[in-house]
Amino acid sequence: MAIAPSPCMFRVLSAPGNIQFDAVVGGAPVVVVWTVGTGVVSGSGAADDLLAAMQAALVAGGVPATVTFDAAAWRISIDVGVGNTISVSGAAVATTCDLHLFGFDQGVTTAAAQTVTAPQAALGTWASPVPLGGGNLRRRATQGAQVVSVSGRVVSVKRSAHLSTNFEFTDVAEASVFHSGADLAPTVHDADAFERFWENVNDGGQWQYSLDRTVRTPSGVWVMDMASDFAPSRRLDGWPFFTFAFDAREYVA
Repeated sequence: MAIAPSPCMFRVLSAPGNIQFDAVVGGAPVVVVWTVGTGVVSGSGAADDLLAAMQAALVAGGVPATVTFDAAAWRISIDVGVGNTISVSGAAVATTCDLHLFGFDQGVTTAAAQTVTAPQAALGTWASPVPLGGGNLRRRATQGAQVVSVSGRVVSVKRSAHLSTNFEFTDVAEASVFHSGADLAPTVHDADAFERFWENVNDGGQWQYSLDRTVRTPSGVWVMDMASDFAPSRRLDGWPFFTFAFDAREYVA
């Protein structure tokens, strides 16, 4: 079933640590320790795509890996080809990155297999099941100052500018809005709901968004501004659907 063009969002990570991978390639063991850089877990193929960087590091280390992002399931997979195996070594001392950021359990080493798929969505990401609703896209606002000298001359200074955007979602299924309510734990990190994304970025963290979750082309770097209530808008066959909106700002140098 094709997915309608719907937005998705990715927190910008800033060097969160290392991840160790243990592979067997052609019968020989291979260990790769990847230092995660700054970027987003998007699978977009852009220069800041950390999944592309992960694949490049594995290949450079001698592991013929293909790292993919399933837009429908919203899960990350690593495939190393027939006859080879790989495991994400969460229990290794060298792994210092929070593996929740890639959808894997924290402190747990996955079973060795040709294809390893993250059990959960990547923390700090969210894919909407519905297209973006109405709102003010990319409204430019400036911040400035005016100084009045003794002579009466007025000098205006434009100090900065930002773009303001309103995101509006209508009739979003409850499961895509609220998580289970369980606190984050090594093996409990249901991150498919917007609520978990909000919890992860409401510290002022920067994030990107794309208008199409299937392509995931980034559009600027944004921060949250405000949020509205998650109010049930209607019920379909007894199931609640929610409407909510929030504002975001992008700094423009």
